[in-house]
Amino acid sequence: MIKVCPQIYKFTPLNMRFDFMSKENPWYEFHCRVVRFKITDDTYESIITNLDKDEFTINDIKDLYCKH
Repeated sequence: MIKVCPQIYKFTPLNMRFDFMSKENPWYEFHCRVVRFKITDDTYESIITNLDKDEFTINDIKDLYCKH
C-alpha cells in the first residue's frame, strides 16, 4: 500500500521508535493540519501541527512558531 499510495501512506523505518503500531495493529490514524506562512514576497514556510483549527487561528500558530 505504501508504494501504491505514497501520498497517503508513509513508511516508518524499524529504527524509528513509534509505539502506537504493532504487527497486530499496523494502522495508526493521525490528524494534522498544514499551515503556510508568507515570509517574504516569494518565500513561504509550512508547518504541520495537530493544533485544532477551532481553537488556534493561523495568527495564533504564527505567534507560537515565530522565530525570535
